[in-house]
Amino acid sequence: MYVFHHSNGTRKIKTGSEKSDGISAMCLSPNKKYLAVAEKTVNTKSNDIKKNPPTIRLYDTQTFSVKKGINFSNVGSHEFVCVAFSNDGRYLVAQGGAPEYNLVLWSLEGKTRVVDHICTSTNESDPVFQCSISPDNRTICVTGNGIFKLLTIDEREKLKIVVESLGKRDREPYLAHSWIGDERLVVSNANGDLFIVEGNEYKFLLPSSPSDGLSITSIVSYGSGFVCGGEMGVLSLYDRATDDKEMYSRMKTLKIGSNSQFRELNETYLDHKIMSMGLSPTNENLIISTSSAQIFTLNISSSDILQKEDDIKFEYLTIPFHSKAITGMDTCIRKPIVVTCSLDKTVRVFNYLDSTLNIVKQYSSEAHAIAIHPNGYHLVVGFTDKLRFMNILGDDIREQKSFLVRNCTEIKFSNGGNYFAAAHGNVINVYNTFTLQLTTALKGHNGKIKAIQWSDDDTKLISVGLDGALYEYVVKTEKRIIHNTNKSAAYTSVFLDSKNIYVGGTDGKVRGFADASLFSEYDIGEILLGCVEFAPSHKMVFGGMENGCIEVHSFPNIDLVEDRLQLHAGPINRIVKSFDENYLFTGGEDGMLSIIEVRDREGGKAKRETKFSEEILISITDWEEKNNTIAELQAKVHELKSDNDFEQKKKQVEFNTLMREQANNFNLEIQKQQEEFKKIQQEKKSLSEEYEKKIDDIIEKHREKLKALEQDFNDRLNSSLNQITEINKEREKEKKQLLDELKAKEEQHIKELTETTEELEDEIKKRENALQLLQEEKSEKEKQFNETKSQMEEDQENEIKILKERFKKELAKKEEECNQAKSEYNKYYNKYLEADKRDKKNAEKMKELELKRANAENLNKQYQEDIQKTNEENKDREEAIIEKEKSIFKLKRQNQELEKFRFVLEYKITELQEQIKPKQDEIDTLKKETKKMRKELEKGKERTDKLMLIIKDLKLKIEGRVQEIQKLNYKLKDSETLTKRVRADIYKVAQLIQEPKLLKDEVTKLYQTYVSEQITKQEMDLDIQKEYERQRSYLEKTVDSLKKKLVKATETSRSDNKRTMNENVLLIREINELRKEVRTLKSKLKDKELEQKIGRINSLGDLNNQNLNQERTSSAGGLIGGVYTLEQALKELEMQRQKIKGLRDKIDELEAEKKAMSRPISRERLPPVMV
Repeated sequence: MYVFHHSNGTRKIKTGSEKSDGISAMCLSPNKKYLAVAEKTVNTKSNDIKKNPPTIRLYDTQTFSVKKGINFSNVGSHEFVCVAFSNDGRYLVAQGGAPEYNLVLWSLEGKTRVVDHICTSTNESDPVFQCSISPDNRTICVTGNGIFKLLTIDEREKLKIVVESLGKRDREPYLAHSWIGDERLVVSNANGDLFIVEGNEYKFLLPSSPSDGLSITSIVSYGSGFVCGGEMGVLSLYDRATDDKEMYSRMKTLKIGSNSQFRELNETYLDHKIMSMGLSPTNENLIISTSSAQIFTLNISSSDILQKEDDIKFEYLTIPFHSKAITGMDTCIRKPIVVTCSLDKTVRVFNYLDSTLNIVKQYSSEAHAIAIHPNGYHLVVGFTDKLRFMNILGDDIREQKSFLVRNCTEIKFSNGGNYFAAAHGNVINVYNTFTLQLTTALKGHNGKIKAIQWSDDDTKLISVGLDGALYEYVVKTEKRIIHNTNKSAAYTSVFLDSKNIYVGGTDGKVRGFADASLFSEYDIGEILLGCVEFAPSHKMVFGGMENGCIEVHSFPNIDLVEDRLQLHAGPINRIVKSFDENYLFTGGEDGMLSIIEVRDREGGKAKRETKFSEEILISITDWEEKNNTIAELQAKVHELKSDNDFEQKKKQVEFNTLMREQANNFNLEIQKQQEEFKKIQQEKKSLSEEYEKKIDDIIEKHREKLKALEQDFNDRLNSSLNQITEINKEREKEKKQLLDELKAKEEQHIKELTETTEELEDEIKKRENALQLLQEEKSEKEKQFNETKSQMEEDQENEIKILKERFKKELAKKEEECNQAKSEYNKYYNKYLEADKRDKKNAEKMKELELKRANAENLNKQYQEDIQKTNEENKDREEAIIEKEKSIFKLKRQNQELEKFRFVLEYKITELQEQIKPKQDEIDTLKKETKKMRKELEKGKERTDKLMLIIKDLKLKIEGRVQEIQKLNYKLKDSETLTKRVRADIYKVAQLIQEPKLLKDEVTKLYQTYVSEQITKQEMDLDIQKEYERQRSYLEKTVDSLKKKLVKATETSRSDNKRTMNENVLLIREINELRKEVRTLKSKLKDKELEQKIGRINSLGDLNNQNLNQERTSSAGGLIGGVYTLEQALKELEMQRQKIKGLRDKIDELEAEKKAMSRPISRERLPPVMV
């Protein structure tokens, strides 16, 4: 069991018991404290279910230690299919598997005990898939193949079947269900239908259920709805519907493997059938496990999941795993990477330091073996159809050469990387890494070769096989130095130390050989040893066992097991160590790659230090493509810069025009505001006069009010003082009266108390004396009775009765007297309490009077404070009036100054308006013309954009043709390699001409290898072949001519575009210079009077034109001397328009030429090819 902490990325491994055969089900308790894990037992005839039943272990989720182990001997199965907790944590229910399918209910309160069990399926061919307990902890649901049952837990904790079928529906497989609320249940089937069950009754088929023929295998309740998933990785989100009839509506449908992340990792080929789902404790993430051995997470808390349609990320929980068994694994020296291949037709490159997946590459056939060069740049992979030598690029794996070696199961690079050996069947081929040529073919084994190993100096090669043979070859001479066979066992693994060879076999023994002689045998155990790895610096031997366990043996005492670690759910196929021996890698039938950190017995790492390289390989084509893309991007950047410069200039021109317009608008606003200012000043005068009158009136009224308030306040003060004196007098009188009354009442109370106490004491004394007398009489009579007892026995009873009656009467009288005394005492006590209450009331009255006095004093203080405040307010108001009078005086002065300034401004504005009017018309005409020029430039830009799009389309077509040619070249290469192989095999067969039997066998083998189907051969007509070659040459010529024309067209279009851009820039410059000249004319015309319009301008024109011509020689070009008038500027604008028209005509001609160039020139039509 693997525990993954998503927050910090740490992992924990928990192994089950030695007797278990794996985990069949898991469940987390609702309070997240316990985890129930069901372990299945080995399903064999010798294994008795009652003696060795499946167990459920309860783990504490904080420490992951086993709290309890639960089992049931009468379960009748080797496994529990499903486990579920009740919502309150009191019960645990588990569904057993075949053949008896018993449902077992445990009580977890106190000591765990089996409450009840019941059979849910009577037919062995109808399995049960799921069981669960409702949120109200009273109902259990069981679903399976044609099985839908609801069971209740009664008061005696017994199970009763309430419902045995889903309404009146036919038998069908019910794959999953989930409780939504206390009584509502959602059930799914193999057709993708969803059924609603409520209150133990079938309601209806959900209208929005998929019903697309894809089975729904898992349902999880979420919020007010639920999430369901099944085949093809389809996931549906349901929420509460607004319509009560529909109940639930489908909000979103998602599919695993459809987004860009899977396309980048080449994982779109997998069928991610959803097996189970679970929600995180925060209900934000959905965890999904699939049939492709992958675990995904999906964030379903955000609202974006309902809005986005395309790229919704199903993220891998850790990294993508292999979906099938790992068949090959290897590491290198120069890089921290592990390469693996699998039966899922993929090759993967992992970084074991970062625990990341670098490259995934999918192929058309299964891979059985893999080896990586020590430098980490080259791979050799053995597929079912061929052996491929490939290069590891930055993010890709590319084939360099392939060899016709089928079903290669073992590949190994030499320690120096100069050679690599590939074993297929009973032959080992040794290739040169640099020339990729076959150097030697080593033969000798009669069975399949299982392991190969290079010597330290790379001169020798050791191999073992299923035939029980151990061979050591000298690579150069192909000689066998060691030849040892063992017919009792097959060899599966081999490793070397500095002197000896050690071999692992199927008989559970490791044998040591020195110079072809057996010197030791080590017994490992009954479990089959699949693969071995030796760590010389740690002096440890790691063995990968058939049961998925890794055993650590000491060296040289290999029979001593130092440690054992259960990692895989199946046999371990490969085990490899890193070069520094600090990491161990294992891959098994379960498709899992395990990375184990290796420490010595003292907890330290190996002392080997390695410095990993950071360089990567890149092909020439990729390098050229990257350089081309960089050059294209730089050209685009240059174009964008020029476009940006042009746009900036354009914006500057627009900004200047806007500034002029805004200046004009501001001048108009200034005029309006000045007029408004005049009106405001007039209003201010009138208002100031009105406010001065009002202020005077207010001051007079305020003075009158102050006088009235002072008089009222004085009157109130006098009246309040008189009231206070009267109240004080009354209070003193009442105080004296109350004190007198209190004294009198206290005296009366004391007298009454003394009298009552004396009377009571006298009565008590009397009664005590009477009691004493009675007691004396009683004692005397008792004496007499005792004396006369012996004499008068007959009269004793009568006398006793008489005496009893007397005593009763006397006691009754005395009790009545005591009761009377008590009642009198109660009366006197009640009188005392009433007097006490009166005293308390009098004290309360005194307190009220004191409060009234305190309130009167507070009122007096408040009145005094109010008088002080009013005096202060009067002072403040007088100061404010003085300040206001000063500010009014200042405003009057400012008003006079502003009126003077306004008069000056009005005079200047009138002069400026008269100067601006004639030039404003000229500016408007120039603005219109510049707008037209801009429109024409924009149209030219649009045409250039269209031309660029046409060029891009042509480039794409050329790229498509180039890719087709590359594919044809690859096909030609494959056919050439095939012919080479056929020739080599025919040459081998020709060597056996003198031996007819062997020749016949070899010919049959050739036929079987190369001829898969009987094809009727048809000879190709020579005319058709010639015609085909002629058409091909014709097409190649047309493609070349099109390429050349395209290059020329692009160059001409670029030059034309640059020329047009330069001309536009020159035109804009000329326009800007014309505007500058207009500004200079305006400044000169402002200083002159409006009456001197034409005569004075012509007289002064000669002096000004000399300066103007010196400034305008670079921009205008057409004016040499004379007066620069508006007529000449208009002529220049007309010339520029004519130039723009010429440029437009050239652009149209270029577009027409490119349209003609987009298709090939029509020539003679060739006749159709006849096959």
